[in-house]
Amino acid sequence: IFQTPHNITGNKTGYNTNSTLVNLTTTNSTTVRLTLTNGNSAPELTALNITPVPAYTNDTITINTTYTDVDNNAGTIYFLWFLNGTNIFNQTNLSITNGTTIFSALNGNNFSRSDRINVSVYADDGTVNSTLLWSNNVTIQNTNPTVTSIVITPATAYTNDTLRINTTYTDLDTD
Repeated sequence: IFQTPHNITGNKTGYNTNSTLVNLTTTNSTTVRLTLTNGNSAPELTALNITPVPAYTNDTITINTTYTDVDNNAGTIYFLWFLNGTNIFNQTNLSITNGTTIFSALNGNNFSRSDRINVSVYADDGTVNSTLLWSNNVTIQNTNPTVTSIVITPATAYTNDTLRINTTYTDLDTD
């Protein structure tokens, strides 16, 4: 038999200690409810920012997000890059402090015209993971060819001459 009022405390590893003071005389109840809350909140990532849009075969695509954790725990950020739905590259950033903006990049050697690129990102604070975020899809656009030289012959032309033009060009997409 406990004297009233009586302080009841609950403990569980990994949870915040919670206690309540119960006065059975004033509550006229024998039921006591004690709620324990998890001592660690999930980290959060800001909305993903993927650039450039539009992207071309000679671009480097970058993405960034900012890591926050209300418990001020350092975390690990995982970037998973996808090409046409298949994971092609992963980047892991360790010991990220609260409020840090993290970047990841994929260069043009990894994709071709008409490919679709997107990225998933999540964080882990050592106890719990954040929500998995997905970037918008970026479709790699056609790059216009570039004329690199123009030669007109003959160099000196007269009224009745036939002019010939020889051009050299490059096309990053090879189309």
